[in-house]
Amino acid sequence: MKVENLLKVESFLNDEQVNRLVEIIGQLEFQDGRSTASERAIEAKHNLQLNPVNGYAKQTIEGVLIQALTSNLLIQETIFPLKVYPPIISKYILGMYYGSHVDSPVMADAQVGLIRTDMAMTLFLSNADDYDGGELVLLTDDGEVAIKLDKGGAVFYPASIVHRVNEVKRGERLAMVSWIQSLIPDPGRRAIVAEIKKIERKISLIDPHSEEALGLLQVYSNLIKMWSII
Repeated sequence: MKVENLLKVESFLNDEQVNRLVEIIGQLEFQDGRSTASERAIEAKHNLQLNPVNGYAKQTIEGVLIQALTSNLLIQETIFPLKVYPPIISKYILGMYYGSHVDSPVMADAQVGLIRTDMAMTLFLSNADDYDGGELVLLTDDGEVAIKLDKGGAVFYPASIVHRVNEVKRGERLAMVSWIQSLIPDPGRRAIVAEIKKIERKISLIDPHSEEALGLLQVYSNLIKMWSII
């Protein structure tokens, strides 16, 4: 995976949204994260995970994520979300980490059914200076990339990449993770469509009625129809 396949959104959630989530999460209980790990990830996973929740807490947590995804134009035009796996809240305290692993290619949930995990998301709910260590490390073709954003920041990356969370040496790391199935399965094709849309948008700012802008919009629409899975 190339570094350019990463998407960092520094202010994916605003302070009000983050504080709302943290307040709700603070009232709930965590369990050993290994209880939901699969295959070899069980040996690598050493963290805490929010117990399954229902009712208001579940609706609020999922609602904040979906609202942020649907309102973010960059995400809509580069990832093309089709299905979103219900988010998981993880906590890392002193000495906890998640060793190198690859996420499951397909996940199942009673709410969304089967979902192919094209993209993974880590949303940071703690500020970077609240803890030492705890970096999300992605093993890319260009080497290791360590990511640690302030609360409200999120990073999106292919779920097929090997990644880990470094050991927390001080403080507490709180984060939300989720997975997205894209309307366009092939990442190369997603990149092409996203680039066409970006160019079309620039041309439209200059002359929204130009033949070039209209032609690019037509190509954009036809490619989505050709390459989408619905």
